[in-house]
Amino acid sequence: MAIIIHRIFTIVFISCFIGFSHPAYGAVSEKAHQTTILLERVYLDGVVGEEEIEQKNMTKEAAISEYNEWRLIAEFDDELIFRTHVDDISPLLKANGYFGVSGEGILSVYEGVPTSQQQKVIQSFFQLDINKLESRQHEKLQHGIRIHSKDQYLALLNFYKPYSH
Repeated sequence: MAIIIHRIFTIVFISCFIGFSHPAYGAVSEKAHQTTILLERVYLDGVVGEEEIEQKNMTKEAAISEYNEWRLIAEFDDELIFRTHVDDISPLLKANGYFGVSGEGILSVYEGVPTSQQQKVIQSFFQLDINKLESRQHEKLQHGIRIHSKDQYLALLNFYKPYSH
């Protein structure tokens, strides 16, 4: 009887130090540590695209190694934020971007045709001297010039730069 009590005491005593989560006792181990990785892509047109990734048991060092093409810009308890600059226009601009001119004469890029006051401005550049523009060029801007590529985006900016105020 003393031997049985001694064995029970030993098992209880050891389990307090080992913990009941030890695989020998068939229990599930603790929950894995979750880290949120936020990847920010900054495009030429100023649009910032974000991608959120949940990683289990990833250390800061492992994340920096995995995203070595990115720059770590911020870190919090369970979140790391990385940023990279993309030498291209954003998918948003490729899908529905237009150069236009605001009522105040500011050259801007719009999401959609810049025909209404409600149109969303993606990026504004500079004040145009409308009097220097040919009337045809001014009309094109008022109706919106569709943007299809980075090269076209840069060419249009360079074309209108001499007309800046």
